[in-house]
Amino acid sequence: MSLYNDLYIIDAQLRVFRSSVAMAIAARKRTDQQYNLAAIEVKKWQDRVQQALQKGNESLVNLAWEQEKLAVATANLLKNQLDEQTAHVENLKCRLRAWESKISQTKVQSRVEQLSTSSAIEAFEQVEKRILMRIEALDRIEEQVLILETQAKLESKVITDEMHSNDRAISTSSEIEAFEQMEEKILMQEIQAKAVEELIGNEN
Repeated sequence: MSLYNDLYIIDAQLRVFRSSVAMAIAARKRTDQQYNLAAIEVKKWQDRVQQALQKGNESLVNLAWEQEKLAVATANLLKNQLDEQTAHVENLKCRLRAWESKISQTKVQSRVEQLSTSSAIEAFEQVEKRILMRIEALDRIEEQVLILETQAKLESKVITDEMHSNDRAISTSSEIEAFEQMEEKILMQEIQAKAVEELIGNEN
């Protein structure tokens, strides 16, 4: 069960407990009012006893005296009940204050935990963000390396093609020079042959 659910249940129980305390306080107030009325009733019969004594009416004295005893008994009963209710209410108030203090501390702790969780999530997101930035930087470096490799391959191909072209040009030039040398030899041979023929013709 989560701390939030625990606090929700505790708050509900606290509302019930507060209602019980309020009912106990209301009951004590009613008893206090009844006790005050009983005290007034006692005072009334005490006065009538004195009045009957002054008049010398023994029957009235006895009647007033009996009513006074009943009023005193009722007042004493209410006084005992009021004392018990007062002690009970004070005990409930003390428990209520302790409970409210505990709940307040729990709520503060819950708030601190929420803030700690939020801070932890924020820190994790920051770390994740930095990791993503590094990955993106590595991707950019990799792209640059690929571009450089491609450029190097193209430059290598161009150089190779130029070398092959030069080789072909050199080979063609060599063949032309050999052909020209052969042609020169043939011309020299033809010139020599003609010279021999002319010498032979002159001798004849």
